[in-house]
Amino acid sequence: MPRCARAARFDQATKQVRVTCAENTRIEILGTIHAWFKGEPLAMDATLPTAGNPRGPIFWLDGVAGTGKSTIAQTVANHYHQTKQLGASFFCSRDDADCSNVGLVFQTIAFQLSTFNLAFGERVSEAMGRDAYLQSALPSMQLEKLIIEPLEGVVREQ
Repeated sequence: MPRCARAARFDQATKQVRVTCAENTRIEILGTIHAWFKGEPLAMDATLPTAGNPRGPIFWLDGVAGTGKSTIAQTVANHYHQTKQLGASFFCSRDDADCSNVGLVFQTIAFQLSTFNLAFGERVSEAMGRDAYLQSALPSMQLEKLIIEPLEGVVREQ
């Protein structure tokens, strides 16, 4: 299995306490995220601006420091964990060397997805067996070999 930044997972104890949104707050952004997750069309004229492709594979949440992005992400991760739909998470942190190491992002996600789906884990193990240097490869190569190709293999088998 690939190396893993354990503290990057949404439910791990860290130096900084991770909090979720207070009840009945951030309703609009959380609703937008849940609609995007379900593949529902997003209202482009709403007060919440969504730039780019609203049906794309990545939901990009941005804002200046202290505006609640991590709190929203924690809330979303908790929700999808409870509904058994969260495959992996990676929370960055300046306070933890592993959680600020770009070289561990895809390895950590691959590790978590491997525990979520055994067929995916088998594909990751095969990829690592074929390339002993994969864990020190560029992040773009790790993304391809540890995430994309194993996912494609699992989807083909279904």
